[in-house]
Amino acid sequence: MTKKRFLFLLTSEEEMEKASKFSEAVRKKLNDVDVIALYVKDVMKYEMFLNNMNGYGIQSPASMVVEEYREIETKVYEKIKKKAVEYFDKVYSKEGDTHEVLLEEMKAYDALVVVKSEDLTTAMKNLLRDHYKPLIILGDKKEYSIDKILMLNDGGYKVNKSIFAFFHLFGEQNIDVLRVNINETNRLTERFGNVCNVIDETSDDVYSTIMEYVPKYDMVIIGELRFTILFERLTGQTGIKIIENTDTTIFMGWLFWKIKIYMLNYL
Repeated sequence: MTKKRFLFLLTSEEEMEKASKFSEAVRKKLNDVDVIALYVKDVMKYEMFLNNMNGYGIQSPASMVVEEYREIETKVYEKIKKKAVEYFDKVYSKEGDTHEVLLEEMKAYDALVVVKSEDLTTAMKNLLRDHYKPLIILGDKKEYSIDKILMLNDGGYKVNKSIFAFFHLFGEQNIDVLRVNINETNRLTERFGNVCNVIDETSDDVYSTIMEYVPKYDMVIIGELRFTILFERLTGQTGIKIIENTDTTIFMGWLFWKIKIYMLNYL
C-alpha cells in the first residue's frame, strides 16, 4: 500500500509552529506517511500592486515591478524553507494564483492542511467552496492530537463522505457523533458499530449546544454542514460560525461539483 500524502500550505513564517506541530501529530498517528509543505508565490499580489500603481498614476515598467516582487517572494520562501525542512519530508514552491495552484497540487495528495487566520479570508472561503480532497483547518492550539474525535452529524446522508474520508486517512477509531435535534435513525452504527458513540441532544440553540462539546475534542469532523455555507452569509448559521469561532482542528470531506457550481453564484 502506498503512503498517505498530506500537503501543508504555508503562507508565512508565523504559520510554521502550528503546521510543524500538526505534522508531528500526523506522523505519530500514521507510521508511514509523507508530510509535504508548499509555499505559493502568488502572482495575484503582483497584479494588485500594478493596478494600484496605475491608479495613482505611477509609471514604472511592469516587468521590473514584477521581478522585484518575485525576489521578495523568493526571500520569504527561503526563510520558510529553512525552518520547514526540519519538519517536512519535502518543501517546495509554486508560482501562480494560490487557489488555482492548490486545486492542481491536490491531485497528488490525500488531504490539504491549512492554518486558519484570525478572520475567514477570501482564500479560505474559496477553499471551503472548491476543495475536492479532505481539508484540515488548524486553529490556534499549543499542541495537536488526532485521538479524541467529534463528528457533527445533522442527519444528512452525505455526511458519510466525511467520516469515510477520515477513516481512510487515519484508520477506524472510536469517535463521538453529536446529533442535535435529529430524529432520524442513526445509520452509521450499522456500518461501524460501536466505533461511533452517538450523543443525541435537544436544544433551542443548536450552535451553543455544539460549542459546548467542540472545545473538548482534538478534531471535529464536519460533513453535511457544508450545505449551509451558501446561507451563512445571510443568516450566520452554524457551519461557518464553528469554523470561525473555535481553535479545535476542523476536518471537512470533499464537495459535490453540482453543489459547488450552485454556491459559486452566491459566495
